[in-house]
Amino acid sequence: MTSHMLAPLPTRRHFLAASAATLACQLFAAPKDSRTPAPDLEKLGAVALTEAKKLKATYADIRIVRLRDQRIGLRLSPDRGTGKTLSVPNVGENASFGFGVRVIVNGAWGFASSPLVTKEEIARIAGEAVIIAKANASIQPKPIELAAVKAYRDRWETPHERDPFEVPVEEKLELLRKAAEEIKKISKVFGSTASLNLRSEDKYFASSEGSSIQQLILQIYSNLDANAVDRQAGISRSRSYVPTQAAAGWEYVPEMNLFENAQRIREESSNTSPLPRSSPAKRT
Repeated sequence: MTSHMLAPLPTRRHFLAASAATLACQLFAAPKDSRTPAPDLEKLGAVALTEAKKLKATYADIRIVRLRDQRIGLRLSPDRGTGKTLSVPNVGENASFGFGVRVIVNGAWGFASSPLVTKEEIARIAGEAVIIAKANASIQPKPIELAAVKAYRDRWETPHERDPFEVPVEEKLELLRKAAEEIKKISKVFGSTASLNLRSEDKYFASSEGSSIQQLILQIYSNLDANAVDRQAGISRSRSYVPTQAAAGWEYVPEMNLFENAQRIREESSNTSPLPRSSPAKRT
């Protein structure tokens, strides 16, 4: 008799998350050399500003934000029963997408937000922000006055040649595997770990003072760990390498020198000899 594992059926939550991810990709998409925000973002921003103005707000702004975090790791360690080296990969990714509207009404701030990015929801949330501002105005001791600022219409992104989130997971795992295996090349090294962490921040800002700004911020950092044990001497030693975190694209990875530093921490951790005892000082 054979049995089959059935994959869990997608839930409404999964469907909404997938839909939100697709919408976010479409909204923030723009030619790499473009110096102006994506048109669809500006249209959504205009909805909030128009609704706030209609409801007598003297100032309004909207922020539409998508955040993504990806964590990839690979651990090599011996199996307790057989002594064979186990390779344990770990891949995780978190994402959030939504918007917030701020307004000033009757000299007081009001704020409201939502994870549902549609024209109808933006108009509704702008209305909520106005209601909150009016409530705050009743206890506001002094009306808020904003300093004059220059309006900007621009698009900026972290200089990069290759978006780290567009690099296949398989390629990232292979990079970490090579580094982890290099660390564990000698028997004294009990275990090794290599990890890679990526962060992406897509942001759009529009204000009633005329600004419309889109940004893409990319961050990348990594970590290597070596753990060595000398069972006869009863000594263990750990060494790590943490490259400088950078706002950069995938082309920063070779600059981390993971392979070379994997060799270095392997040698440093495997030198588990106890330090020589100092000789007693001679009396004169």
